[in-house]
Amino acid sequence: MSIESKVSGDRLAAACKIAGAVVFLALCAKTKINMYPVPFTLQTFAVYFIGFQLSPRDAFIALLSYVSVGLLGIPVFSPATAGFHAAMAMPTFGYIIGMLFAAPLISFLRRKKINQFVACVVGYAVVHTCGVLWLWKLFDAEMSIIFGFFPFVVVDFAKISAAVALSAGHKAFRRFLLNKDK
Repeated sequence: MSIESKVSGDRLAAACKIAGAVVFLALCAKTKINMYPVPFTLQTFAVYFIGFQLSPRDAFIALLSYVSVGLLGIPVFSPATAGFHAAMAMPTFGYIIGMLFAAPLISFLRRKKINQFVACVVGYAVVHTCGVLWLWKLFDAEMSIIFGFFPFVVVDFAKISAAVALSAGHKAFRRFLLNKDK
């Protein structure tokens, strides 16, 4: 195998992982329990898992692609919107901006050998800080925290635990497959 085909194969594999991450994130956005003003979704679970599976660069590209697709009008956000102006008016858009930075940060921390749970808690803080600050446009500071932070603490820690467990299972399964032929 030539170096050129190895490099192009690596790029293709990275592009497939990024595309898969975008689809996974969009599907997780559609899995929701409606609440006002911010629904419970599986988006943060997807962000944690993407942070474990992709490099920081690829995680950022995946989240940037997801945000770009949504801003172009494809209904991938929760709630579904039609384009830039509608997305900017959503009370949930701050969380989406936070996710853009949380996934690559989680990935970066994991590559620095930071515990997965701790890396996700840092990512959680980024997502919810951005989300609460965005909600502040609609409510005062106290109401933003009441509506945008407190309802999610227990649920998000469960999502973090699930993402850590799924990642460990994924890693074990890959090791099994790679050692199966030996």
